[in-house]
Amino acid sequence: MNTQKSISSQTLLLILSGVITILLITLTVLQVIKINDLNKALPEMRATVQNNKERLENLKYLDSIRPYMEQAVDILSRQLPEEPMEHQIIDHINGIARKYNTDFIDIYFSDRAQTNNLLVMPLKISFSGSYKSFVKVLNELEHGERLLRIDTMKINKPDSGLSEIKAEITAAAFSGQ
Repeated sequence: MNTQKSISSQTLLLILSGVITILLITLTVLQVIKINDLNKALPEMRATVQNNKERLENLKYLDSIRPYMEQAVDILSRQLPEEPMEHQIIDHINGIARKYNTDFIDIYFSDRAQTNNLLVMPLKISFSGSYKSFVKVLNELEHGERLLRIDTMKINKPDSGLSEIKAEITAAAFSGQ
């Protein structure tokens, strides 16, 4: 009876060892499958990490220029009135011309055009005066309190021998409609 118990215990131990071995092999195979899946996903994860690093650097750069961008938005909000106000453009140009002793001869507004959120007002302006004063007028038009885009410029010197020039500017004024 003792021998049978011993064989029975040995058989049970052998069966349990086999079950444990099969269980360990199954768990090992499952872990190998998971590792392979992770290895397959690794390049995508690396690309995601690299994209996130680049995005973070871009966000850091944007944060560093934030004060300049806020200043630019503030300037543009002042340079882009809500309404077109042609009379204000005329007064503005006339004031600049007077400031630099240049004669503001004429202004002609063409048909307006809507572009995205901006109303574009093409215009032609004529001046006469010295070349030096015209350059100052031009500089202030480009960098002044109202947003103007200078498209073309034509400068003529009259045959009268005077040091004065006549200038015609094709430009566009904007409003934020």
